[in-house]
Amino acid sequence: MTAVVCDVAVVGAGLAGLICARMLTEAGLSVQVFDKSKGTGGRMATRRGEEMSFDHGAQYFTVRHPAFARQLIEWEQQGLVAPWTSPVVALHEGKVTPSPSQIRYVGTPGMSGLCRGLSQTLALNPGHRLIQLERTDGRWWLHFDAGSHVLADAVVMAIPAPLALPLLHRRTPLAAQLARVAMDPCWALMLLPQRKLGLEFGGAFVDDPRINWIACNSSKPGRHGLEAWVVHATPEWSRTHLDATPDTVASLLHAAFETAIGRRVTPLLLKPHRWRHAKTSISLGVDYLLDHEARLGICGDWCRGSRVEDAFLSGRQVATQLLAAHSSLIQGVAAGVRTGVNRITPLRGSSLS
Repeated sequence: MTAVVCDVAVVGAGLAGLICARMLTEAGLSVQVFDKSKGTGGRMATRRGEEMSFDHGAQYFTVRHPAFARQLIEWEQQGLVAPWTSPVVALHEGKVTPSPSQIRYVGTPGMSGLCRGLSQTLALNPGHRLIQLERTDGRWWLHFDAGSHVLADAVVMAIPAPLALPLLHRRTPLAAQLARVAMDPCWALMLLPQRKLGLEFGGAFVDDPRINWIACNSSKPGRHGLEAWVVHATPEWSRTHLDATPDTVASLLHAAFETAIGRRVTPLLLKPHRWRHAKTSISLGVDYLLDHEARLGICGDWCRGSRVEDAFLSGRQVATQLLAAHSSLIQGVAAGVRTGVNRITPLRGSSLS
C-alpha cells in the first residue's frame, strides 16, 4: 500500500487545526493537513458568487485572552482581519434597541480569509474525508475516502467532537471525554434582496423563536458587491427542522427575516445551508486533549467553549504540549537550528492521489 509518510497528520483545516499545523511546521516537523472540504476555515466560512459574498458560518469574533490579542495585531497588519465597525443592535419585529458596544473583528475579504492566509505555507490536502484511523506498530495509519493513505508518527484531530468520536472509538481513552461534548445545529439562510433595504445597522440579535441573528454581510470591511444578508436560525428551531427540505427552510426563514425587520423583502436569492455542529452547548472546559502514549492530540473551540478565540488557544496549546511531551518528534531540530540547516523532514512516500 503506497502512502505519504509524515511526522504529524492534522485532520481539520479550521482555525484550531491550522494554528497547530503552523506551530509544528515551524518547529521543523513534516506536517500534512487534511480536510473534507474544498478549502479551509471550517465554520469560518464564506460563500461567494458573482458580485456577492456571504459569511454563512461564524459572523465575527471578539478578543479576551492576551495571547489572542497579541496575535490579532500581527494578523491585522497582514490584512487578514479588520474591525467591523457597523452598528450591531437588538431587534424585535422591526423595533431597534441598542446592543452593548464591543470591538468585533472579521476575516478579510471574508471570514474564510484568515484561515486561507494561515494555510499558505502548509501542506494542505483538501477534499480528503477521513474514513478510518488505526494504530499499528506505534504509528498511525489514516485512510481517506479518495483511496489515499497516510502513515504518521502523531495525529491531531481538529474536527467537531461528534465527528471525531466514531473515528477514535476504542482507539484511545480520550473517546469517553468526547462523548460528553454537545453541539447545536444551525440553519443559515443566505438572502439577496431585490433592492437595498436601507437598514441602519450591520448586524442584529433577534428576539424571535425562529431566528436569533441577522447580518448585512456587505457592511463588513473588505466586502464588495450587492447587499447580502445572512440569517441564523435558533438552535431549537434548527433542531426541529434539521431534516426539512432546503426549500421549506428557505421559505420559513425568509418569513422570519421579514418579521424581524418589520417589512416585506422580495428576494433575488434564497440559499439555505445546514450546519450540523454549529455551536458548542456543552464543552469540556479544557484547552485540549492529549493521549501521550498514542501521540494523539485533539483540539477545537469546543474543548474550551464556542468562540473563535477558543479555537486559536486550543490549537496553540495542543501543539505546544505535543512538542514538549514527545521530544522524539523533534530530534535533530535543535542541531539544524544551530547550524542554520532547514530541518523540515521531507515526505518519505509518494504524493497523495
